[in-house]
Order: sequence, then structure tokens, then C-alpha cells
Amino acid sequence: IATDAMLGDKILNRHDQPNTGYFSVKQSTFPFDRFIQDNVLLGPKMRSTGETMGIDSNLEKAILKSYQGNYPNLGSRGKILISLADNTKDTIAPFIKSLYKIGFTFVATRGTCEYIKQYGVPCQLVKKIDEDGLNILEVLKDESMKMVFNTPQNQNQSQNDGEHIRNSAIAYAIPCFTRPENIKAVAMALIGTHEKEIIPLSLQEMIR
Repeated sequence: IATDAMLGDKILNRHDQPNTGYFSVKQSTFPFDRFIQDNVLLGPKMRSTGETMGIDSNLEKAILKSYQGNYPNLGSRGKILISLADNTKDTIAPFIKSLYKIGFTFVATRGTCEYIKQYGVPCQLVKKIDEDGLNILEVLKDESMKMVFNTPQNQNQSQNDGEHIRNSAIAYAIPCFTRPENIKAVAMALIGTHEKEIIPLSLQEMIR
């Protein structure tokens, strides 16, 4: 299609393209594990070193496959550390109960912890770095920690708790999602593929 467009040929509107029956989800790969002290928040700086793609007839499976290209163990059950800015807390609202039902448990900072408990779901409170008790850096050392959902309070603020959370997650090889769109996509994929087998799809199968 791109070649036809460059040659000046008329191409079909996206909505008029034939339906293949498959979803292809593509995303970038960012090697933050090689730059531990670098801020994992995305900006104008070019950091992508590759891409992954997931293909399946089921949208949620395609999304999960694309994430598993970067995080092969994504989907295994365990704890999720959640610390969200106030204006993004509603991102997880539709998924809290479902994620809990399929085997995930939650650890969260104070505001997010109270928000999660409003939905009748248990949540372990974790303290800030400068507070006494189990703090956010300690919980990330837990082998049962599977993911981090962290949206920044202020992208211009440096060396805050959120930055420590993100950098520590990368250091311990824990998938860390910082954008509401990604958090929503991951949650939707995990819930939608619960008890479904994720198997590779060959190109031959697609074009039969």
C-alpha cells in the first residue's frame, strides 16, 4: 500500500481495506535496562532500538503477544505495584476487580491504595522512601512482583518517588508501564486472555 502511494496510484481508504481476520499489534522496544539511571519517561529523545509485533485473530491475544516480545513472562500471576497521579487513577477503575479475580494482588502508595480499596479489593499499603516501614524500593525486591503501573505526578520534577520506582523496576527487570494507554492495554490483554492458550501464528496460516 505504501509503495502504491509513493508511485502515485490511488489507494483504498483504510476502512475499505479487506478484512484479513487478524489483528497486528506493533510497539517499540526501549533498552532502559542498559541505562539504569536514565529516566524511563518518554520524550522527544529517540530511544527505541527495535520493535515487537503480535498477530492473532483475537485482539487481546495480539496485544499480549506484542508485550511478551519485550516481557516474555508478562501474564504470570503475582503482585502489581501501583502508584498513579490523581488525574490517571480512573484508568485502572474498570480493571481492578477483574485483575484481582484472575490472580493478581495489589501493592500501592497511599492515595492509590485508598482508591483501590473503594472497589472492595484488598491492597497493601507501601510507604514512601523517606517514611518508616515497608517502602516502595523494598517491595520491588519481592520475587512475586510482576508489574509496575506508575504515572508521573510531574514530568518536570526530578528525583521524586515516582522516578525511584521506575528506575528500580528496570533494575529488577520488572515491566514498568507509565502511560494510561499502556496500562489500559496491558490490563485488557491480561483479562481478555485469562485461561486462553497463547500460541504462535505462522504467516502460512494467515494467507491460506
